[in-house]
Amino acid sequence: LGGIGVPVFSNFSGGLHHLFGQNGGFIIGFLFLSVCCSLSSKLKTDFKKLCLGFLGVLLMSICGVLYFCFFTATKVFNFINLIFVFMFIKDIILCISAFYISKNIKKRTS
Repeated sequence: LGGIGVPVFSNFSGGLHHLFGQNGGFIIGFLFLSVCCSLSSKLKTDFKKLCLGFLGVLLMSICGVLYFCFFTATKVFNFINLIFVFMFIKDIILCISAFYISKNIKKRTS
């Protein structure tokens, strides 16, 4: 939807230029994350669900980092040292939080 102009991206904006800009890799990588999260709902053990969530975060981050470095001519190692580590840690914490929140919601609604 954001690609066709619906304002769903940052600063209430939309358009193809967001997908092909320096942060477009994270938006595209989010598709991998959503597929992993969807598949994890079919798994039985909590450990496997969390691992698939972590894999999704990793795929999203790799896609975003490579895309960003390509568009800004930044060396991958420099980007990883400066920004990526903090974003990745935050995303892992959010993944764990979302897992436990969804687990509580499922428990209360069933």
